[in-house]
Amino acid sequence: MDALVKSLQNVSQGKMCVIYNENEGNVMTTIQVSTARTKGWTPFYTDDGWNWQKYAGSDPSGIEELKNSKVEELKYYDLNGRQVKTPGKGVYIINKKKVLVK
Repeated sequence: MDALVKSLQNVSQGKMCVIYNENEGNVMTTIQVSTARTKGWTPFYTDDGWNWQKYAGSDPSGIEELKNSKVEELKYYDLNGRQVKTPGKGVYIINKKKVLVK
């Protein structure tokens, strides 16, 4: 989905339809939706194939690339973009995603 949103052309009024299927990972994050909107696209979704609604985006409950990474390989950033060497509990940016560390 990142590549698709990145490749979108700027338009004045575009409609983007996403068939929502979380099992297939076919979701747009809130960041991807925001990026699409800045390019002039309005994302819509349906979970039944018929009823289209404006899509606010979602944040995946599990981020596979983070779950499969070694902690020492990850770079943590605070919400101001400063790298954090020893993160504690809180919200960080890891691999361009907001992550809650418990």
